[in-house]
Amino acid sequence: MYCSAECNKRITCRTFDFDADSLQCRLWEMDTTTGSIVASPSKPRSSVGSVQFSPSNYVNSHNQSCNHCDQSRYEICNVNTSTCQCPPFTYWNNGMCMTQLFQGQVCSHAFACRTDLNLSCQPSCDFTYRCSASPVVGIGQTVAGFCNGSTDAGTLGLMGPWGIYVSPFDGILYVSNYDVPRFQSFSPFSRIGSTILSNGLSAPEDIFVDSSHNIYMSEYTINQGILYIQRAGMNLTSFPPIGRSNVNCSLTGLYEVIGVVADQSGNIYASLPTCYIIVKWAPNSTTGILVAGNLGHSGTNSNSLDWPRFMHLDEVRGALYVADSDNNR
Repeated sequence: MYCSAECNKRITCRTFDFDADSLQCRLWEMDTTTGSIVASPSKPRSSVGSVQFSPSNYVNSHNQSCNHCDQSRYEICNVNTSTCQCPPFTYWNNGMCMTQLFQGQVCSHAFACRTDLNLSCQPSCDFTYRCSASPVVGIGQTVAGFCNGSTDAGTLGLMGPWGIYVSPFDGILYVSNYDVPRFQSFSPFSRIGSTILSNGLSAPEDIFVDSSHNIYMSEYTINQGILYIQRAGMNLTSFPPIGRSNVNCSLTGLYEVIGVVADQSGNIYASLPTCYIIVKWAPNSTTGILVAGNLGHSGTNSNSLDWPRFMHLDEVRGALYVADSDNNR
């Protein structure tokens, strides 16, 4: 009882052991998530205990003013925010303060690793994320697919990835997979992909996700060019209607579309490389608006494009950046 009471007095203590022969009590700041308990035949009278934690311990304190954790066993007052936060060597996850992890341990959270040891949650080639030192600048890390360049049509591999997008809202990585036609997503701290769309695809090109989690996917060849839109809680939709996209490069269609982005107002921007233009489609519109380039004509001057492909929209600065591939700019 003495040993458990001493552990309970200390906010950093999570595990204790007591040796009845020597009457020695040892306190540990780690728990079973960062190590293991091994029984010793030479210490048959030794016992181990741990403090149990649950989200209910934090309901009335976390992120509250510091008077809510003055006498708390579970949180401390953060002097920078004047709110109750997790103590050192722990991090907030699943409604409670969890013990931070050590080198090589599997992680799934940005703050899961011991930052005082310069560890962070990094992708590993065994298709997990593990606590390790941050990579040297200039050395890349594989976050999707195999590290050795192998290919696979399953959930772990990629074959001919083209367009990618990382959502700034939830960190999900989206990939258009060209050689095995499908659109995939990878959750943060996961190397296992989920297929968003694959049936009927021929040449998936680009993918974009807006703040409402609507997913825009471009398909180069089906119906001579089409955009698929997956809205949260709704069925997959596509536009323009079959037969509207044709080699005449009409603004009522999206002939051989590659790049796609959308703004906060719901306007969709699409690059049509074989028509040499960028078009904008307003919500519920039946025709596009010419944004850049000359319809059906390539050129090298500042008003022209030649095979525009992928784009990036900077709404803060009011700028649309275009990879003008055959003009090498």
